Amino acid sequence: RFIGDYGKLVIPYTFKKDIRNTNPFSPSLRERTKRIAKELASMPNALPLNASNSIFICVDEGRCDIIKVLISGPDDTPYANGLFEFDVFFPTSYPYAPPKCAFLTTGAGNVRFNPNLYNDGKICLSILGTWEGRPEEKWSSYCSLMQVLVSIQGLIFVKHPYFNEPGFEKYQGTEKGDDYSRKYNLQIEHATLNYAIRDQLKNPPEYFKKVIQRHFWLKRHAIIRQAQNWIAEMRKDAAEAERNPKRRESLTFETIYNPYHQERSIQQLITDLSMMACPVNQCKLSSFFLNLQKCSSENFFQ
Repeated sequence: RFIGDYGKLVIPYTFKKDIRNTNPFSPSLRERTKRIAKELASMPNALPLNASNSIFICVDEGRCDIIKVLISGPDDTPYANGLFEFDVFFPTSYPYAPPKCAFLTTGAGNVRFNPNLYNDGKICLSILGTWEGRPEEKWSSYCSLMQVLVSIQGLIFVKHPYFNEPGFEKYQGTEKGDDYSRKYNLQIEHATLNYAIRDQLKNPPEYFKKVIQRHFWLKRHAIIRQAQNWIAEMRKDAAEAERNPKRRESLTFETIYNPYHQERSIQQLITDLSMMACPVNQCKLSSFFLNLQKCSSENFFQ
């Protein structure tokens, strides 16, 4: 439950003012409520749920317009294995206006994970009306929350997010641009390991706790390898920066560059995952997935 017995929020939520100003049982909002309920009913069979990327939603049991979302970072991106949280609220004008969405995994406002994801929670996306785009990319009453979530996962959590910055796409395919993109990815992957993995593992929100524990238990070996690869790349990059300080320059916003501090936090993550205890009622499920892995393609869980 997100709403307590006295109608007050019992969890942190971005759109609390909208909740106070909206009566979900108003006759004028009946069609809105039906539309939301219909969308939510279709999601269990439609949301992506696999080892490489998944989307989870949690809905208040008394108000279907208050939603929490958890999106896992796709494989082969600097967001791989991370879990990113969002707040969603359906405005009174829904579906004629898009849902309100806010990004929560920002390291307490210290990290901007993508040119389209601001550290204050803003999400720049055409379908949300927060970014310019072609007419077919914008919201219409025929769109759905499902389309919004898939767009976030597919258009923002990408392999080369550096080029999402307006004007930077012209550098794609050039030696200079690709080098900047690699360095940017190195910093974003560190933020993923630190905030979307380590922080989620240590302080999971109660409403997603079981999902988070299962995710990291099943992916712990892949994450350890990911962390070890990051350390190797960072050491290589730090050594190059010592030889040539100008290589630290970037065309994008500033990122924290402290190899020693960053490596120390990632080493701690490796230790935490190595010592992770099997979640309650999860060990049998883990054995099932391990057996499934042997029968599936070799890289299914990599």
